[in-house]
Amino acid sequence: MRTSRLVIFILTISCSVALSVNVAAAAIDSVAASASHVARQRVLELLQGYEWHLSDYQFETMPPNTYEILMDIVADENLLAFVRRRALLALSHYANETVWLFFIQWMAKDDNLIKPQRVIETMCATFAASKPAQLGQLLLPDLVATDVHYAAAIEKCLQQTNSLSEADVGLALKVYAAGRLESNRQSDVKFGNGYVYSEQLK
Repeated sequence: MRTSRLVIFILTISCSVALSVNVAAAAIDSVAASASHVARQRVLELLQGYEWHLSDYQFETMPPNTYEILMDIVADENLLAFVRRRALLALSHYANETVWLFFIQWMAKDDNLIKPQRVIETMCATFAASKPAQLGQLLLPDLVATDVHYAAAIEKCLQQTNSLSEADVGLALKVYAAGRLESNRQSDVKFGNGYVYSEQLK
């Protein structure tokens, strides 16, 4: 009988402890979720305003992991386009590997509200100093892109980084120019403009 009572007592204590642990864990999760929500709202407030401009001071005083919230905002299709674009621009304050990979992944996304050239411009502004060679290797193949604005953003970034040799830049710009001429030629043929190109690349 005493053994049975002891077992029941131990089981009761164990259940109470387990319940307390679960309650404590739930409370911690709730506090963390609340803090995360507050932090997100604070960042969203920083992205508002009719005459908004990127403030170095405001983001420098934010927690170090603010870039995680900004990436989440950029990817949030439920938010207004201008908020997402401003969040993308604000990521230029956080030149770390996570943001670098985020930009690379976003380059391949088909998002009508955040144009690829905006990603390239922000990516270049963020990493031109710390990753010039990587930027050159990453962007050079896309210099022949059919999207003129995208290719122009890449060309500008390559010139800013000075990560390639003069020969590489010269070759890249020749390829770029050839791509533009061919694109225009096809467009003229398609619409029957009858324009004959006489420009030759030397």
